[in-house]
Amino acid sequence: MPLTNYDYLLKNYDFLSSEQQRMIDKFISLLPEREQYFAKRKYVDGATYEQIAEEMSYTVRTIYHIRQRVLEKLKVYVVSRENEILARTMRKIV
Repeated sequence: MPLTNYDYLLKNYDFLSSEQQRMIDKFISLLPEREQYFAKRKYVDGATYEQIAEEMSYTVRTIYHIRQRVLEKLKVYVVSRENEILARTMRKIV
């Protein structure tokens, strides 16, 4: 899945199922502090890249790099969670 889909997933947090929201909350809690701050401000509070850059004393370009890292990590996290669920399901079947 392209990273833009993960961005869309985070932007639509309020419309996710409670299970999906818990998964996203857990993911954000595992991020380093500055990535957590970015994710909460951007995707929960709806802050702009410019606002976040000013608050964190970074350039907007740096904020875009942080966003990229967050989305790449989310992709890995979601795939690993899907693999865990699949493995549990397969154990139940066998």
